[in-house]
Amino acid sequence: MNQKWASWALRLRQMLGAEVHIVRTGKDRNSQYVYIPIPGHERWSLEVAAPLTERERLLIAALLTEWAHENAPSAKREGFAERVAQWLHDAQRDPDTPVPTELLERDWEGRVPLLVVHTKAAFSLTELAVLESYFEQQAWLVPIREGELLVLIPVSLIQSEEENTLTEELYRAGEGLVEVAAAEIGETVTVVIHPPLFHPDQLPVAVKELRTAWRLGRRFHPQRTVIATWNARMERLLMEIPDDVVRQWLMQSPTPFWEDGELRETLTALFRHNLNLSETARALYVHRNTLLYRLERLKQETGLDARRFEDAVYMYTVLLLTATEAHEE
Repeated sequence: MNQKWASWALRLRQMLGAEVHIVRTGKDRNSQYVYIPIPGHERWSLEVAAPLTERERLLIAALLTEWAHENAPSAKREGFAERVAQWLHDAQRDPDTPVPTELLERDWEGRVPLLVVHTKAAFSLTELAVLESYFEQQAWLVPIREGELLVLIPVSLIQSEEENTLTEELYRAGEGLVEVAAAEIGETVTVVIHPPLFHPDQLPVAVKELRTAWRLGRRFHPQRTVIATWNARMERLLMEIPDDVVRQWLMQSPTPFWEDGELRETLTALFRHNLNLSETARALYVHRNTLLYRLERLKQETGLDARRFEDAVYMYTVLLLTATEAHEE
């Protein structure tokens, strides 16, 4: 253990009022203690001989990361992020731009790219440290544009012991990131998720897909905080239709059912649950009969039956095309 780490352990011991030691990761672990990896030195961990809340654990991990940044890795880390960001910028204009050597030398083992879109121009070092600690210091964080943070995490990090599909795990990772940004940074973010990449030369195309998915999500699903790149086939087609054509098409509808908040919420839930009435009723916290009443009212007022395929496709399309206006009201 070097002098720097000894100083960290002493400062945390004074802050926590508990024994704190630096130990080898994974060896002779005491189930009553808490272990937090040392940033940049994952073979070593901080051992705290006291129970900690999740917030305390995250704060300690953030402190460790910030102290590590103050002692040199900062420049190296920021330099890496800047070079990757510059390469991605150049590769958007020239696909033959060579991949940075240091990126090729890193172990990808399947990296999941997540695009975090936020309202700030950029996250501070402390905020980045919070996100790094959330991903157990295994994420590469690359601010690629104002309001955009690219997060690359090992796919092994998001795989749980539960029997979930990769798609479910990706959504969980995105939702977790949204929650930690809100709780620990106070920032409302949208996270766009993408399947794992297995070589860095796939990254420029992936970033392009992430940004396209973000634009589609903001236009057609503004209420969503997690957006998938693979889940917007119809939206890509609708995006190409000029606004004046959309307005004329909507004016031909017999009744503007999409302006009725209750009907809009009901139909949105019904389509999200694949027309399953029981699941839709549960999602809306209403009795099944209440749901049936609403659908019957819709049928009487518009002549449209949400359980009839052709009518359902029509209404789903209308909801997509009017999503932005409805979200702004």
